[in-house]
Amino acid sequence: MSAIVLFILMAVYESNQQDPSLDTNAWLEKYDKYRKIIEENTEITNEDNLTPEIRLHLITPRSKLWNAKSRDSPFKDSPFFAFYWAGGQGLTRYILDHPEIVKGKRVLDLGSGCGATAIAAAKCGAKSVTANDIDPLTCVSIDMNAKINNVNIKITKDNLIAKTRNFTEWDCVFFGDVFYEFDMMKTMVLMMRKSCAKGTKIFIGEPCGIFRAYTMTNELKQVAQYTLPEAAEEMLGYGACIMIDMNAKVNKVKLHITPKDLIQQTNLTRWDVVLVSGVWYKYEELTLLVSKLKMAFNNGKSVYLGDPSGTIKLFANENEFKTVAEYELSEYTFKLIGFKETEVLKLRHYLSNEEKIVEKYKFLLDGLNMSMFW
Repeated sequence: MSAIVLFILMAVYESNQQDPSLDTNAWLEKYDKYRKIIEENTEITNEDNLTPEIRLHLITPRSKLWNAKSRDSPFKDSPFFAFYWAGGQGLTRYILDHPEIVKGKRVLDLGSGCGATAIAAAKCGAKSVTANDIDPLTCVSIDMNAKINNVNIKITKDNLIAKTRNFTEWDCVFFGDVFYEFDMMKTMVLMMRKSCAKGTKIFIGEPCGIFRAYTMTNELKQVAQYTLPEAAEEMLGYGACIMIDMNAKVNKVKLHITPKDLIQQTNLTRWDVVLVSGVWYKYEELTLLVSKLKMAFNNGKSVYLGDPSGTIKLFANENEFKTVAEYELSEYTFKLIGFKETEVLKLRHYLSNEEKIVEKYKFLLDGLNMSMFW
């Protein structure tokens, strides 16, 4: 099962009001269109997650999109807002269990997704709640979810990371499932520190643990840990497999798709070429993953890694990976996923300092061993 860890950053050193930029006739027409699309392709549910108190429009095994072909999807991009991600579940559960942290407070839910964390804050008596996500369709989903839970929240699609220097406008700020890009993480950490020093409480839903690599010792305090229900974990994993299958079909290729944890269950040596990307977010698993990749490499396999965030370099030995290609991503891709460029790394033969010494003086050691033997 997946564990979600919640942290609070330590100070070491009213109506469903939409963003004014959305308040146009054109937007209202789009809103109605988006609302119908979301209603037709999701299910209102409170099952198979950590927070049965909250109902959400989600894609579930009972939704028609679950087994649909890619050409049948009405969404231009992946509907991330229609899945209840692990970090958000942990934060939402923590608010519901500890309503005193938001009662009477001004609350911001940054990267709100389905809006569950913002909804929980409103339910628990927050003075005001702002749900923020830069995707307009996600903003529609948040509004729909707020209405079925009978709460009032403000929704904005502004890029608050780019527009604000800190989060001192709010008393509490919640971050769930938003730490995936190295440069953005550095920016957010600086903003968090400034805000925390001025009294704003920062809560972080961290299903992968990678955020801890970017903070100082004792800067984070763990306040809770939750384990996802098996059904929720399978749903998130299966959702990713569905997207892979849809993309394979639209490109007319056949793939063997598995939701299994191959890092835990195999040594990766059964394949001639191992391609890895988009998994550099699980702090606890990185050491195991790198060791498995080295095992595959030492067995004659080729190992390539797509590393847009640069995270793997923080956990690998110097010169252990060789950059074989660099690509600049389109402006559209940058806006969608936050990466301006990506590089492809290839695992190569690496000797530690100790191994270099042994290699350099191997002839002496061989002679010494022979002398000792005789």
